[in-house]
Amino acid sequence: LSSIDALNDELGPAPRGTAIHRALELFEEDGNPKTAEHLMGLLRQELLRVGEPGDAWAAREAVWRRTVDWFMVWRSQRDTSGGKLKQEVKGSIEYSVAGQPFTLSATADRIEQTARGDLVIVDFKTGSPPRDKEVATGLSQQMPLQALIAQKGGYDGVPAARVDQLHYVAFKAKPDAFSLGGKHNLPTEPADMATMAEDGLLRLIEAYREPSSKFLSAPRVKFVKYDNGYNLLARRAEWAGDTEDGEGGDA
Repeated sequence: LSSIDALNDELGPAPRGTAIHRALELFEEDGNPKTAEHLMGLLRQELLRVGEPGDAWAAREAVWRRTVDWFMVWRSQRDTSGGKLKQEVKGSIEYSVAGQPFTLSATADRIEQTARGDLVIVDFKTGSPPRDKEVATGLSQQMPLQALIAQKGGYDGVPAARVDQLHYVAFKAKPDAFSLGGKHNLPTEPADMATMAEDGLLRLIEAYREPSSKFLSAPRVKFVKYDNGYNLLARRAEWAGDTEDGEGGDA
């Protein structure tokens, strides 16, 4: 499903997030200066490329500068001495579920290898990352499933290894960084999180393989940050009070 953006619409969170991810990726490429000024230039370049108005950039430039300064400190504290930093790494593992093939695939924003040879999976968010409670209750399984792929050697160019941390970085006006685990009954070890996520994933896919299973447009509306396009097809606005004209909004 591909929806068409409205003409002259404000830049949405998806293209803005893509631009910021691209700037962070370009920043780490070999040969590029590892300075705050260079990262600022890349952010401006990529945001303008996806449609951020110049006056909007100018209005937020001071905010971005504070975030970039914070990021440079965070970056200086990373242990990447065990191997070359990997970015935007594609990975997958294969399953047979209910007698049919199923592929779990993911793209990791950043994979670090520590001096001990362990892996640290880093995910950049331009909004608020999920916390331990959301992961423990099964609502957010992105990072545990990425750990699952990594420990099985499913990422391109990244041999199987122990995953030491699942680390979120919130690259926004009030930046933050933290590793998952140890709160709200969420295991401390990423391997244990991965086992729980794998079990839940396989049960979910097996359930959806049942012909009678329903595909809901917004089963947990509290966590719908913006419309994914399916609310309109589901004619949700006709019976739900959390949308406008069939669009999701900030429900």
